[in-house]
Amino acid sequence: MHQGKRGHTPAKRVFDDMTSSNSTSTHRSTAVDILVGVSVIIVASAIYGVGLISPLTPSKGVPSLIEILLWFVIPLVLLFFGYRTVKIRLLRIAIVTELVFVFCTGALLLVFLFVTVRL
Repeated sequence: MHQGKRGHTPAKRVFDDMTSSNSTSTHRSTAVDILVGVSVIIVASAIYGVGLISPLTPSKGVPSLIEILLWFVIPLVLLFFGYRTVKIRLLRIAIVTELVFVFCTGALLLVFLFVTVRL
């Protein structure tokens, strides 16, 4: 196999580029970035998932503003700050994917609830 500079294979260099930090001035380790990124995704998904079990989908009426803030907005805020904190591109892509998923499904759910209650 072809060895590039510093003895790295091309695949290793691509992986290092994908997981490397854009800023060389940060002193945080990659392990901390991975821990923060994965934790944000898991916690936000868990909060949103628990909210979908009952509080955001009541059998009658619409959820209250407190329920919407607790089960829908908090995961979005967590994911947004997770995106701003993590510098690893691969984790940023995962966080943005989760952010889009939570926002789109939550918005569609709330629109559906408010439209069906008015009918």
